[in-house]
Amino acid sequence: MSREATIQRIKSLEPIPNADAIELATLEGMLWTFVVKKGDFQAGDRCVYFQIDSLLPKKEWSEFMEDFGYRVKSRRFRGALSQGLALPLSIVYQETGVELDPDWLSDPDWLPDFLVGRDVTELLSVKHFEKPIPFDRKDQMEEVNPGYFPKTDEDMIQSLPVLWEEEIKDGQEVYITTKYDGTSMTVSLKDGKFSVCGRQWAFIERVGNPYWDLVSSYGLREVLASEGKNLAIQGELCGPGIQKNKMGLEAKDVFVFDIYDIDKDEYFNYYQLTDFCSRHRLKMVPIEFVGPKDPSWDLLEMAKGNYKSGRRKEGIVVRPTEYQFSRTIGRRLSFKVLNNKFLLKDED
Repeated sequence: MSREATIQRIKSLEPIPNADAIELATLEGMLWTFVVKKGDFQAGDRCVYFQIDSLLPKKEWSEFMEDFGYRVKSRRFRGALSQGLALPLSIVYQETGVELDPDWLSDPDWLPDFLVGRDVTELLSVKHFEKPIPFDRKDQMEEVNPGYFPKTDEDMIQSLPVLWEEEIKDGQEVYITTKYDGTSMTVSLKDGKFSVCGRQWAFIERVGNPYWDLVSSYGLREVLASEGKNLAIQGELCGPGIQKNKMGLEAKDVFVFDIYDIDKDEYFNYYQLTDFCSRHRLKMVPIEFVGPKDPSWDLLEMAKGNYKSGRRKEGIVVRPTEYQFSRTIGRRLSFKVLNNKFLLKDED
């Protein structure tokens, strides 16, 4: 879902107070701001933009990121908020082996193979940073995620603000949930095969494995079997030892945010989701709002705030209460709005 590295166009460049070597850049069609070296770009130039949590390969063009573990994170430079990384198009040519012609780069509307929006994540061998699993025994990994349900991921409104501009069907409402900061957990039952997964892997059944411990405490195998369908329950596993336990929980727990019908290849809508969790006494991520969409909302402001623990919350997730197809991303209309202050984790 997330496109870590894409071709984008610089919209504007602004000076940063008391900074002679760097300036603040924005991209066309995005809400992020990020710091670039002064003189590297002009407004209208194309660039390769790496979004937050991109994990760069160890290459000559990425050597400067070695001290940061090659991971792109939100940072402050001279007080300016930098959310992402932009590098010249020349790094694409280094990877493809195509000889550079200076005239190509002097014309921002040339290079038809590298149009704005093109995904170059795979070409540049960029990965998405995965949160560590909440236990040390990696031998408990059984197999790659079985693949008959989508990975838990959401597009960021900061990268695709056009999602908020898509028309909601007449009479359609939206619901907003708090985004919890934990680790992904999916429990599925398909044709009698029961699987317990993180975002990437399925796990062997074993006492002490936090995923399986929660399956046992909530009777999730029996819950799925009682429905008589091929379903997947998706939620956020949170608690002590996971992402610094920002919610301040006393024990590990799972909070459901999706139910996926494997046979129909579709998610439950809001009413089916809440009914399912109510009937089976499963906890959900907190619901902040249900009602008509208000185009005047400032989603970035709505994403701010704290968990009950007082720690910064990660943000919010926004969806129509009924399924709606997004022409922008080619699947269900659903997106996350990240809390810019949460992204500055090093300031905690």
